[in-house]
Amino acid sequence: MEIKGVIHDIFNTQVISEKFKKREFILKTTESTDKGVFENYLKLELTQDKCSLLDDFYRNAQVEVSINLKGRKYEKNGNIMYFNTLSAWRIKNI
Repeated sequence: MEIKGVIHDIFNTQVISEKFKKREFILKTTESTDKGVFENYLKLELTQDKCSLLDDFYRNAQVEVSINLKGRKYEKNGNIMYFNTLSAWRIKNI
């Protein structure tokens, strides 16, 4: 899936463990409806070797981002929780 928008913010790479790292960024998108224009701020993440993809980008850059939607079920002590992730794997200027 591709999403077009403007890079609103870029965060530093987080090293979670020896085998896992991630880097998050905020993509601002706009949606036009008959009731007006609405802004959305989506937190996307890059993982592992993809973290360096953001090195060539800056705030306010207009981009197209390829993403995968991921969802996980987590159960602990009889409680079930669900988590969603917007996982980016390609970014290009538009």
